[in-house]
Amino acid sequence: MITRMHVRRPAARVVAALVLLAPMLAWLTGCGTNDLVLRVDLLSFTPELQTPFVFPPVPATPGGFATGEQALVADQDVNLVDGLGDAVALKNASLRLRTVAAATTGSGTDTVRVYLSDASTLPRSTPPVLTQILTFNAGVPDTVTSETSQDARLTALFAQKQLRIAVTTSFRGPSTGASLAGSLSVIALDVVVVAGRKLN
Repeated sequence: MITRMHVRRPAARVVAALVLLAPMLAWLTGCGTNDLVLRVDLLSFTPELQTPFVFPPVPATPGGFATGEQALVADQDVNLVDGLGDAVALKNASLRLRTVAAATTGSGTDTVRVYLSDASTLPRSTPPVLTQILTFNAGVPDTVTSETSQDARLTALFAQKQLRIAVTTSFRGPSTGASLAGSLSVIALDVVVVAGRKLN
């Protein structure tokens, strides 16, 4: 089981990612054919990911012991007020995840998965939008940035008024030597949306 360095996360939370549509529309009216680029900072609305997670030691076993997927964010609503798709035509959306793996002892790997779904679907019943693999080595932090691009499913989700997010982690320990112990920190989790004027 993964624990946090500080407070435990609440059991449930509804998040509102406030999108100011009126200034957007005014900007689009006067910008000709230029696109509007918006960033939705999912990390700032996800307290569960805002402090480092400390995991218990993963013992050394032949082939490496795998913990299996464990939820960092089990299932959280994200409300996109008024819905981007109601006001603009979404052209593309990309997701960025930046994390730091820090081992105090041992070595191993971690696989972080980000799931996004529409409001009526369990996030983890769909394929992950992004999968990131990190490497742990004692005393040598590993910082990894992963991004998606040209993802039609992600673009369609951000055209809606609400979506759901889940984030999981899965550790694999060393085959020999000291047990893997350390922490995982999420530095950034955001979506960049490219939009243009909606043609009626």
